[in-house]
Amino acid sequence: MPQAHRPENIPHVHTTSRFVRSQAPLIIAALIVTGVYTHLIRNVQRVVGTDDFHFAKNIKPFDTVWEWVAHRYDTWSGRIFPEVWLYFYTTAPLNAWRLTTLLLIAVFVVTLVAYARLLRSEQSVIADAGATLLAGALLFLIEEPVLRGGFTWVTGSMNYFWLVPFAIVAFYPFAHYGVRGRLPRAWVCVIAVPAALVAASSSEQLGAVLMVLTTVVTAERWFAARHAQSSPRPLIYLASVSLVSVLAFLVLMLAPGNAKRPVHDAENWLPDFYTTPGGERLGYTVRFVVDGLVNHTGLALPLIWALVLVLVMRAKSWDGYTIAAAGTALVGLSLTLVRPLESGAVFFNLHAVWKGVPMEPVPVLTLLLWIVLLLATALAPLVALRSRLGGAITLLVLGGYASLGAIGLSPSMYASGPRVVFVPTIILLLTGFALFWRVFPGSSRLRAVSLSFVLLLAAAQYAHFVTTLPWISGPLRRVTARIALEPR
Repeated sequence: MPQAHRPENIPHVHTTSRFVRSQAPLIIAALIVTGVYTHLIRNVQRVVGTDDFHFAKNIKPFDTVWEWVAHRYDTWSGRIFPEVWLYFYTTAPLNAWRLTTLLLIAVFVVTLVAYARLLRSEQSVIADAGATLLAGALLFLIEEPVLRGGFTWVTGSMNYFWLVPFAIVAFYPFAHYGVRGRLPRAWVCVIAVPAALVAASSSEQLGAVLMVLTTVVTAERWFAARHAQSSPRPLIYLASVSLVSVLAFLVLMLAPGNAKRPVHDAENWLPDFYTTPGGERLGYTVRFVVDGLVNHTGLALPLIWALVLVLVMRAKSWDGYTIAAAGTALVGLSLTLVRPLESGAVFFNLHAVWKGVPMEPVPVLTLLLWIVLLLATALAPLVALRSRLGGAITLLVLGGYASLGAIGLSPSMYASGPRVVFVPTIILLLTGFALFWRVFPGSSRLRAVSLSFVLLLAAAQYAHFVTTLPWISGPLRRVTARIALEPR
Protein backbone atom coordinates (compact mmCIF):
# COMPACT_ATOMS: atom_id res chain seq x y z
CA MET A 1 0.00 0.00 0.00
CA PRO A 2 1.40 3.43 -0.86
CA GLN A 3 2.59 5.46 2.10
CA ALA A 4 0.01 8.21 1.55
CA HIS A 5 -2.93 5.80 1.75
CA ARG A 6 -2.04 3.90 4.90
CA PRO A 7 -4.82 4.23 7.54
CA GLU A 8 -2.49 5.67 10.14
CA ASN A 9 -1.67 8.53 7.77
CA ILE A 10 -5.30 9.49 7.18
CA PRO A 11 -6.08 12.30 9.69
CA HIS A 12 -9.68 11.36 10.57
CA VAL A 13 -8.77 7.68 11.09
CA HIS A 14 -5.94 8.65 13.42
CA THR A 15 -8.21 11.05 15.34
CA THR A 16 -10.95 8.44 15.71
CA SER A 17 -8.49 5.79 16.86
CA ARG A 18 -6.99 8.12 19.44
CA PHE A 19 -10.46 9.07 20.71
CA VAL A 20 -11.49 5.42 21.08
CA ARG A 21 -8.30 4.60 23.01
CA SER A 22 -8.72 7.59 25.32
CA GLN A 23 -12.38 6.78 26.01
CA ALA A 24 -11.92 2.99 26.23
CA PRO A 25 -12.91 2.60 29.93
CA LEU A 26 -16.10 4.60 29.41
CA ILE A 27 -16.96 2.73 26.21
CA ILE A 28 -16.45 -0.63 27.94
CA ALA A 29 -18.61 0.45 30.90
CA ALA A 30 -21.35 1.64 28.55
CA LEU A 31 -21.24 -1.64 26.63
CA ILE A 32 -21.52 -3.66 29.86
CA VAL A 33 -24.55 -1.69 31.03
CA THR A 34 -26.13 -1.86 27.57
CA GLY A 35 -25.55 -5.61 27.35
CA VAL A 36 -27.02 -6.35 30.77
CA TYR A 37 -30.20 -4.36 30.18
CA THR A 38 -30.59 -5.48 26.57
CA HIS A 39 -30.52 -9.11 27.68
CA LEU A 40 -33.01 -8.48 30.46
CA ILE A 41 -35.42 -6.32 28.47
CA ARG A 42 -35.26 -8.56 25.40
CA ASN A 43 -36.60 -11.43 27.47
CA VAL A 44 -39.46 -9.57 29.17
CA GLN A 45 -42.93 -10.79 28.18
CA ARG A 46 -46.41 -9.55 28.92
CA VAL A 47 -47.85 -11.31 31.97
CA VAL A 48 -51.08 -13.21 31.34
CA GLY A 49 -53.94 -12.27 33.65
CA THR A 50 -52.58 -8.80 34.49
CA ASP A 51 -53.17 -5.28 33.22
CA ASP A 52 -50.80 -6.06 30.36
CA PHE A 53 -53.79 -7.75 28.72
CA HIS A 54 -56.69 -6.06 30.51
CA PHE A 55 -55.78 -2.62 29.17
CA ALA A 56 -55.67 -3.93 25.61
CA LYS A 57 -59.32 -5.00 26.02
CA ASN A 58 -60.39 -1.84 27.88
CA ILE A 59 -58.93 0.45 25.22
CA LYS A 60 -60.80 -1.12 22.28
CA PRO A 61 -64.04 0.92 22.65
CA PHE A 62 -62.08 4.20 22.42
CA ASP A 63 -61.31 5.32 18.87
CA THR A 64 -58.74 7.98 19.79
CA VAL A 65 -56.18 8.44 22.52
CA TRP A 66 -57.92 11.67 23.57
CA GLU A 67 -61.15 9.82 24.29
CA TRP A 68 -59.27 7.28 26.38
CA VAL A 69 -57.33 9.90 28.36
CA ALA A 70 -60.49 11.95 28.99
CA HIS A 71 -62.29 8.83 30.20
CA ARG A 72 -59.48 7.87 32.58
CA TYR A 73 -59.04 11.45 33.80
CA ASP A 74 -62.71 11.60 34.68
CA THR A 75 -63.09 8.14 36.19
CA TRP A 76 -59.74 6.90 37.50
CA SER A 77 -56.66 9.18 37.72
CA GLY A 78 -54.99 12.26 36.32
CA ARG A 79 -51.86 10.48 35.10
CA ILE A 80 -52.10 11.85 31.58
CA PHE A 81 -48.83 10.70 30.03
CA PRO A 82 -48.88 7.12 31.38
CA GLU A 83 -52.44 6.80 30.03
CA VAL A 84 -51.22 7.96 26.61
CA TRP A 85 -48.42 5.41 26.72
CA LEU A 86 -50.78 2.65 27.81
CA TYR A 87 -53.09 3.43 24.92
CA PHE A 88 -50.34 2.92 22.35
CA TYR A 89 -47.96 0.42 23.92
CA THR A 90 -50.45 -2.17 25.21
CA THR A 91 -51.63 -2.80 21.66
CA ALA A 92 -48.29 -2.26 19.91
CA PRO A 93 -45.67 -5.00 19.38
CA LEU A 94 -43.71 -5.63 22.56
CA ASN A 95 -40.49 -4.56 20.82
CA ALA A 96 -41.78 -0.98 20.86
CA TRP A 97 -41.89 -1.12 24.67
CA ARG A 98 -38.47 -2.76 24.78
CA LEU A 99 -36.81 -0.10 22.63
CA THR A 100 -38.43 2.74 24.58
CA THR A 101 -37.37 1.21 27.89
CA LEU A 102 -33.78 0.82 26.71
CA LEU A 103 -33.79 4.45 25.54
CA LEU A 104 -35.03 5.64 28.93
CA ILE A 105 -32.41 3.51 30.69
CA ALA A 106 -29.78 5.27 28.59
CA VAL A 107 -31.21 8.67 29.59
CA PHE A 108 -31.27 7.56 33.23
CA VAL A 109 -27.61 6.46 33.20
CA VAL A 110 -26.26 9.41 31.18
CA THR A 111 -28.08 11.93 33.38
CA LEU A 112 -26.72 10.34 36.55
CA VAL A 113 -23.20 10.47 35.11
CA ALA A 114 -23.76 14.20 34.62
CA TYR A 115 -24.86 14.50 38.26
CA ALA A 116 -21.72 12.61 39.35
CA ARG A 117 -19.58 15.13 37.48
CA LEU A 118 -21.16 17.91 39.50
CA LEU A 119 -20.43 16.20 42.80
CA ARG A 120 -16.83 15.09 42.39
CA SER A 121 -13.63 17.09 42.13
CA GLU A 122 -11.85 14.71 39.76
CA GLN A 123 -12.93 14.72 36.10
CA SER A 124 -11.59 11.73 34.20
CA VAL A 125 -12.69 8.96 31.87
CA ILE A 126 -12.12 6.39 34.63
CA ALA A 127 -14.41 8.30 36.98
CA ASP A 128 -17.08 8.59 34.27
CA ALA A 129 -16.80 4.84 33.64
CA GLY A 130 -17.28 4.18 37.36
CA ALA A 131 -20.31 6.49 37.45
CA THR A 132 -21.77 4.68 34.43
CA LEU A 133 -21.41 1.29 36.10
CA LEU A 134 -22.81 2.54 39.41
CA ALA A 135 -25.78 4.22 37.71
CA GLY A 136 -26.47 1.06 35.74
CA ALA A 137 -26.25 -1.05 38.90
CA LEU A 138 -28.73 0.99 40.96
CA LEU A 139 -31.84 -0.82 39.76
CA PHE A 140 -30.39 -4.16 40.83
CA LEU A 141 -30.07 -2.93 44.41
CA ILE A 142 -33.88 -2.87 44.54
CA GLU A 143 -35.79 -5.72 46.14
CA GLU A 144 -36.86 -8.25 43.50
CA PRO A 145 -40.68 -7.99 43.83
CA VAL A 146 -40.42 -4.19 43.77
CA LEU A 147 -38.16 -4.25 40.70
CA ARG A 148 -40.50 -6.67 38.98
CA GLY A 149 -43.56 -4.51 39.68
CA GLY A 150 -42.01 -1.19 38.70
CA PHE A 151 -39.61 -2.15 35.93
CA THR A 152 -39.98 -5.54 34.23
CA TRP A 153 -43.77 -5.58 34.39
CA VAL A 154 -44.74 -3.87 31.13
CA THR A 155 -47.72 -1.93 32.48
CA GLY A 156 -46.01 -1.14 35.78
CA SER A 157 -42.89 0.24 34.11
CA MET A 158 -44.92 2.89 32.26
CA ASN A 159 -46.30 4.14 35.58
CA TYR A 160 -43.09 3.91 37.59
CA PHE A 161 -39.64 3.54 36.00
CA TRP A 162 -40.41 5.43 32.79
CA LEU A 163 -41.09 8.57 34.82
CA VAL A 164 -37.82 8.53 36.76
CA PRO A 165 -35.57 9.70 33.86
CA PHE A 166 -37.95 12.63 33.24
CA ALA A 167 -37.75 13.65 36.91
CA ILE A 168 -33.95 13.61 37.14
CA VAL A 169 -33.60 15.47 33.83
CA ALA A 170 -36.06 18.11 35.08
CA PHE A 171 -34.11 18.68 38.29
CA TYR A 172 -30.66 18.75 36.70
CA PRO A 173 -30.58 22.55 36.01
CA PHE A 174 -31.39 23.14 39.69
CA ALA A 175 -28.54 20.89 40.79
CA HIS A 176 -26.15 22.47 38.27
CA TYR A 177 -27.01 25.98 39.41
CA GLY A 178 -26.73 25.02 43.06
CA VAL A 179 -23.25 23.52 42.59
CA ARG A 180 -21.72 25.64 39.83
CA GLY A 181 -23.60 28.90 40.35
CA ARG A 182 -24.77 28.96 36.72
CA LEU A 183 -27.23 27.16 34.51
CA PRO A 184 -26.14 24.28 32.24
CA ARG A 185 -26.15 24.58 28.46
CA ALA A 186 -29.24 26.02 26.81
CA TRP A 187 -30.41 22.73 25.28
CA VAL A 188 -30.37 21.10 28.71
CA CYS A 189 -32.47 23.91 30.12
CA VAL A 190 -34.91 23.58 27.23
CA ILE A 191 -35.52 19.84 27.63
CA ALA A 192 -35.88 20.19 31.41
CA VAL A 193 -39.16 22.07 30.95
CA PRO A 194 -41.15 19.31 29.17
CA ALA A 195 -39.43 16.75 31.40
CA ALA A 196 -40.82 18.56 34.46
CA LEU A 197 -44.25 18.65 32.84
CA VAL A 198 -44.24 14.89 32.22
CA ALA A 199 -42.84 13.87 35.62
CA ALA A 200 -45.01 16.16 37.77
CA SER A 201 -48.25 15.39 35.92
CA SER A 202 -47.80 11.62 35.78
CA SER A 203 -46.97 10.38 39.26
CA GLU A 204 -48.32 11.48 42.62
CA GLN A 205 -45.17 10.22 44.33
CA LEU A 206 -42.55 11.69 41.97
CA GLY A 207 -44.60 14.77 41.18
CA ALA A 208 -44.88 15.84 44.81
CA VAL A 209 -41.16 15.33 45.46
CA LEU A 210 -40.15 17.19 42.28
CA MET A 211 -42.51 20.07 43.04
CA VAL A 212 -41.20 20.50 46.57
CA LEU A 213 -37.52 20.19 45.62
CA THR A 214 -37.71 22.67 42.74
CA THR A 215 -39.66 25.15 44.86
CA VAL A 216 -37.31 24.91 47.84
CA VAL A 217 -34.14 25.21 45.72
CA THR A 218 -35.57 28.17 43.79
CA ALA A 219 -36.56 29.97 47.01
CA GLU A 220 -33.20 29.29 48.67
CA ARG A 221 -31.23 30.47 45.64
CA TRP A 222 -33.47 33.52 45.29
CA PHE A 223 -32.77 34.66 48.85
CA ALA A 224 -29.04 33.96 48.41
CA ALA A 225 -28.98 35.98 45.18
CA ARG A 226 -30.61 38.97 46.87
CA HIS A 227 -27.72 39.22 49.32
CA ALA A 228 -25.12 38.66 46.60
CA GLN A 229 -26.86 41.06 44.18
CA SER A 230 -26.36 38.61 41.29
CA SER A 231 -28.32 38.47 38.04
CA PRO A 232 -31.92 37.29 38.47
CA ARG A 233 -32.15 35.78 34.98
CA PRO A 234 -31.16 32.21 35.96
CA LEU A 235 -33.56 32.39 38.88
CA ILE A 236 -36.40 33.42 36.59
CA TYR A 237 -35.77 30.27 34.58
CA LEU A 238 -35.68 28.09 37.72
CA ALA A 239 -38.87 29.70 38.98
CA SER A 240 -40.50 28.99 35.61
CA VAL A 241 -39.61 25.28 35.74
CA SER A 242 -40.78 25.14 39.34
CA LEU A 243 -44.07 26.75 38.31
CA VAL A 244 -44.48 24.18 35.54
CA SER A 245 -43.99 21.43 38.14
CA VAL A 246 -46.56 22.97 40.48
CA LEU A 247 -49.19 23.47 37.76
CA ALA A 248 -48.61 20.01 36.29
CA PHE A 249 -48.99 18.44 39.73
CA LEU A 250 -52.21 20.36 40.29
CA VAL A 251 -53.56 19.07 36.96
CA LEU A 252 -52.74 15.57 38.15
CA MET A 253 -54.33 15.92 41.57
CA LEU A 254 -57.47 17.82 40.50
CA ALA A 255 -58.63 15.07 38.16
CA PRO A 256 -62.23 14.05 38.97
CA GLY A 257 -61.11 10.42 38.85
CA ASN A 258 -58.98 10.96 41.94
CA ALA A 259 -62.16 11.43 43.98
CA LYS A 260 -63.96 8.45 42.42
CA ARG A 261 -61.16 5.90 42.55
CA PRO A 262 -60.81 5.77 46.38
CA VAL A 263 -64.53 4.98 46.69
CA HIS A 264 -64.10 2.10 44.27
CA ASP A 265 -60.96 0.91 46.09
CA ALA A 266 -62.66 1.05 49.49
CA GLU A 267 -65.52 -1.10 48.23
CA ASN A 268 -63.12 -3.68 46.83
CA TRP A 269 -60.32 -3.74 49.41
CA LEU A 270 -61.08 -2.03 52.73
CA PRO A 271 -64.80 -1.31 53.19
CA ASP A 272 -64.22 0.16 56.66
CA PHE A 273 -61.31 2.39 55.58
CA TYR A 274 -63.22 5.68 55.80
CA THR A 275 -65.26 4.71 58.87
CA THR A 276 -62.15 3.86 60.90
CA PRO A 277 -61.16 6.75 63.26
CA GLY A 278 -58.41 8.94 61.87
CA GLY A 279 -55.99 8.29 64.72
CA GLU A 280 -56.32 4.54 64.35
CA ARG A 281 -55.92 4.78 60.57
CA LEU A 282 -52.80 6.90 61.05
CA GLY A 283 -51.28 4.14 63.17
CA TYR A 284 -51.79 1.58 60.42
CA THR A 285 -50.35 3.99 57.86
CA VAL A 286 -47.23 4.56 59.97
CA ARG A 287 -46.67 0.81 60.24
CA PHE A 288 -47.24 0.42 56.51
CA VAL A 289 -44.69 3.13 55.71
CA VAL A 290 -42.06 1.93 58.19
CA ASP A 291 -42.46 -1.67 57.03
CA GLY A 292 -42.12 -0.61 53.38
CA LEU A 293 -38.96 1.39 54.06
CA VAL A 294 -37.35 -1.20 56.33
CA ASN A 295 -38.31 -4.44 54.61
CA HIS A 296 -38.84 -3.56 50.95
CA THR A 297 -36.32 -0.92 49.83
CA GLY A 298 -33.59 -3.46 49.12
CA LEU A 299 -30.07 -2.20 49.73
CA ALA A 300 -30.94 1.49 49.61
CA LEU A 301 -30.80 2.17 53.35
CA PRO A 302 -27.66 0.06 54.01
CA LEU A 303 -25.94 1.99 51.20
CA ILE A 304 -26.79 5.29 52.86
CA TRP A 305 -25.68 4.05 56.29
CA ALA A 306 -22.34 2.80 54.96
CA LEU A 307 -21.60 6.06 53.14
CA VAL A 308 -22.59 8.19 56.13
CA LEU A 309 -20.27 6.13 58.32
CA VAL A 310 -17.34 6.66 55.94
CA LEU A 311 -18.15 10.36 55.78
CA VAL A 312 -18.19 10.90 59.55
CA MET A 313 -15.07 8.77 60.03
CA ARG A 314 -13.27 11.22 57.76
CA ALA A 315 -14.43 14.23 59.78
CA LYS A 316 -11.59 16.27 61.24
CA SER A 317 -13.45 16.92 64.48
CA TRP A 318 -16.40 15.29 66.18
CA ASP A 319 -19.23 16.77 68.20
CA GLY A 320 -22.47 15.37 69.56
CA TYR A 321 -24.20 15.56 66.17
CA THR A 322 -21.37 13.73 64.44
CA ILE A 323 -21.43 11.00 67.08
CA ALA A 324 -25.19 10.69 66.61
CA ALA A 325 -24.76 10.32 62.84
CA ALA A 326 -22.09 7.65 63.34
CA GLY A 327 -24.29 5.84 65.86
CA THR A 328 -27.21 5.91 63.42
CA ALA A 329 -25.09 4.35 60.68
CA LEU A 330 -23.67 1.69 63.00
CA VAL A 331 -27.08 0.70 64.38
CA GLY A 332 -28.54 0.52 60.88
CA LEU A 333 -25.69 -1.61 59.55
CA SER A 334 -25.80 -3.85 62.62
CA LEU A 335 -29.50 -4.50 62.09
CA THR A 336 -28.77 -5.28 58.45
CA LEU A 337 -26.24 -7.91 59.50
CA VAL A 338 -28.58 -9.62 62.00
CA ARG A 339 -31.49 -9.65 59.56
CA PRO A 340 -30.75 -13.14 58.10
CA LEU A 341 -30.59 -14.63 61.62
CA GLU A 342 -33.65 -16.21 63.16
CA SER A 343 -33.12 -14.17 66.30
CA GLY A 344 -33.11 -10.99 64.21
CA ALA A 345 -36.66 -11.48 62.91
CA VAL A 346 -38.08 -9.62 65.91
CA PHE A 347 -36.62 -6.36 64.57
CA PHE A 348 -38.28 -6.71 61.16
CA ASN A 349 -41.73 -8.09 61.94
CA LEU A 350 -43.58 -4.77 61.94
CA HIS A 351 -47.13 -6.19 61.62
CA ALA A 352 -48.07 -3.99 58.66
CA VAL A 353 -51.62 -5.32 58.34
CA TRP A 354 -55.02 -3.68 58.60
CA LYS A 355 -56.48 -4.00 62.12
CA GLY A 356 -54.18 -6.80 63.07
CA VAL A 357 -51.57 -5.00 65.14
CA PRO A 358 -50.72 -6.56 68.51
CA MET A 359 -50.17 -4.00 71.24
CA GLU A 360 -47.59 -6.01 73.18
CA PRO A 361 -44.47 -4.06 74.22
CA VAL A 362 -42.04 -5.69 71.77
CA PRO A 363 -43.86 -4.77 68.50
CA VAL A 364 -44.45 -1.23 69.77
CA LEU A 365 -40.82 -0.77 70.83
CA THR A 366 -39.62 -2.20 67.52
CA LEU A 367 -41.76 0.29 65.63
CA LEU A 368 -40.47 3.18 67.76
CA LEU A 369 -36.88 2.04 67.21
CA TRP A 370 -37.31 2.15 63.43
CA ILE A 371 -39.12 5.49 63.47
CA VAL A 372 -36.23 7.06 65.38
CA LEU A 373 -33.63 5.35 63.19
CA LEU A 374 -35.32 6.41 59.95
CA LEU A 375 -35.60 10.03 61.07
CA ALA A 376 -31.97 10.00 62.22
CA THR A 377 -30.98 8.50 58.85
CA ALA A 378 -32.69 11.37 57.04
CA LEU A 379 -30.86 13.94 59.15
CA ALA A 380 -27.47 12.18 59.01
CA PRO A 381 -26.37 13.64 55.60
CA LEU A 382 -27.11 17.16 56.82
CA VAL A 383 -25.18 16.55 60.03
CA ALA A 384 -22.25 14.89 58.24
CA LEU A 385 -21.93 17.40 55.39
CA ARG A 386 -23.22 20.59 57.08
CA SER A 387 -23.79 22.25 53.75
CA ARG A 388 -26.55 23.07 51.29
CA LEU A 389 -25.83 19.75 49.61
CA GLY A 390 -26.37 17.94 52.90
CA GLY A 391 -29.64 19.79 53.36
CA ALA A 392 -30.75 18.87 49.84
CA ILE A 393 -29.92 15.20 50.43
CA THR A 394 -31.82 15.22 53.73
CA LEU A 395 -34.80 16.77 51.96
CA LEU A 396 -34.57 14.09 49.28
CA VAL A 397 -34.59 11.29 51.88
CA LEU A 398 -37.61 12.82 53.61
CA GLY A 399 -39.26 13.10 50.20
CA GLY A 400 -38.71 9.38 49.69
CA TYR A 401 -40.38 8.66 53.01
CA ALA A 402 -43.29 10.97 52.24
CA SER A 403 -43.80 9.46 48.78
CA LEU A 404 -44.58 6.14 50.45
CA GLY A 405 -46.63 7.82 53.16
CA ALA A 406 -48.91 9.25 50.46
CA ILE A 407 -49.98 5.70 49.59
CA GLY A 408 -51.45 5.44 53.09
CA LEU A 409 -54.18 7.86 52.01
CA SER A 410 -55.59 5.23 49.67
CA PRO A 411 -57.74 2.23 50.63
CA SER A 412 -55.69 0.19 48.13
CA MET A 413 -52.42 0.67 50.03
CA TYR A 414 -52.20 -3.03 50.88
CA ALA A 415 -53.62 -4.24 47.57
CA SER A 416 -51.27 -2.26 45.30
CA GLY A 417 -48.40 -4.63 46.03
CA PRO A 418 -44.63 -4.08 46.18
CA ARG A 419 -44.59 -1.69 43.21
CA VAL A 420 -45.68 1.23 45.43
CA VAL A 421 -42.24 1.07 47.06
CA PHE A 422 -40.47 1.51 43.70
CA VAL A 423 -40.38 5.33 43.71
CA PRO A 424 -39.31 5.64 47.39
CA THR A 425 -36.56 3.07 46.76
CA ILE A 426 -35.32 4.90 43.67
CA ILE A 427 -35.27 8.18 45.60
CA LEU A 428 -33.22 6.60 48.40
CA LEU A 429 -30.85 5.00 45.88
CA LEU A 430 -30.37 8.37 44.17
CA THR A 431 -29.51 9.71 47.61
CA GLY A 432 -26.91 6.97 47.96
CA PHE A 433 -25.57 7.74 44.48
CA ALA A 434 -25.13 11.41 45.37
CA LEU A 435 -23.50 10.56 48.71
CA PHE A 436 -21.08 8.17 47.02
CA TRP A 437 -19.57 10.89 44.84
CA ARG A 438 -19.52 13.34 47.73
CA VAL A 439 -17.80 10.82 49.99
CA PHE A 440 -15.31 9.92 47.23
CA PRO A 441 -14.87 13.14 45.21
CA GLY A 442 -11.39 12.18 43.98
CA SER A 443 -9.67 9.05 42.79
CA SER A 444 -8.67 6.72 45.61
CA ARG A 445 -8.22 3.04 46.35
CA LEU A 446 -11.08 3.17 48.85
CA ARG A 447 -13.41 4.49 46.15
CA ALA A 448 -12.39 1.71 43.78
CA VAL A 449 -12.92 -0.94 46.47
CA SER A 450 -16.28 0.54 47.54
CA LEU A 451 -17.48 0.76 43.95
CA SER A 452 -16.39 -2.81 43.27
CA PHE A 453 -18.26 -4.03 46.35
CA VAL A 454 -21.50 -2.29 45.32
CA LEU A 455 -21.16 -3.65 41.78
CA LEU A 456 -20.66 -7.18 43.13
CA LEU A 457 -23.81 -6.87 45.23
CA ALA A 458 -25.74 -5.64 42.21
CA ALA A 459 -24.33 -8.47 40.07
CA ALA A 460 -25.40 -11.04 42.66
CA GLN A 461 -28.87 -9.51 42.81
CA TYR A 462 -29.06 -9.56 39.01
CA ALA A 463 -27.93 -13.19 38.88
CA HIS A 464 -30.67 -14.18 41.30
CA PHE A 465 -33.24 -11.96 39.62
CA VAL A 466 -32.89 -13.49 36.17
CA THR A 467 -33.41 -16.96 37.60
CA THR A 468 -36.82 -15.86 38.91
CA LEU A 469 -38.05 -14.77 35.48
CA PRO A 470 -39.60 -17.85 33.88
CA TRP A 471 -39.25 -16.56 30.33
CA ILE A 472 -35.47 -16.20 30.51
CA SER A 473 -33.64 -19.23 29.19
CA GLY A 474 -30.36 -20.21 27.64
CA PRO A 475 -26.73 -20.36 28.85
CA LEU A 476 -26.93 -17.23 31.01
CA ARG A 477 -29.87 -18.65 32.97
CA ARG A 478 -27.93 -21.84 33.63
CA VAL A 479 -24.80 -19.95 34.68
CA THR A 480 -26.66 -17.48 36.92
CA ALA A 481 -28.71 -20.29 38.40
CA ARG A 482 -25.52 -22.02 39.50
CA ILE A 483 -24.21 -18.76 40.97
CA ALA A 484 -27.48 -18.07 42.78
CA LEU A 485 -27.62 -21.58 44.24
CA GLU A 486 -24.06 -21.66 45.49
CA PRO A 487 -23.89 -21.47 49.30
CA ARG A 488 -22.81 -18.12 50.66
